[in-house]
Amino acid sequence: KDFEILFSESHGRYIITVKEKALNRILSKIKVPYSVIGHVGGDSLIIEDAPVTIPNVELKKAFHGVIEKFMA
Repeated sequence: KDFEILFSESHGRYIITVKEKALNRILSKIKVPYSVIGHVGGDSLIIEDAPVTIPNVELKKAFHGVIEKFMA
């Protein structure tokens, strides 16, 4: 259920990754509500409130080639 809430496209939301030193500058420019929900460390995406840890390898697999896979 946590993954459905975090990654569902049923509501308008995005997960973005920025360098920590740029966080305040970037967040001050966007005009939408936001929450800092975790951090990327080493080889994983870690979402502390869920708690969720997803290896970067899995994130890359989920992002690259998914549409092509379904269209084949």
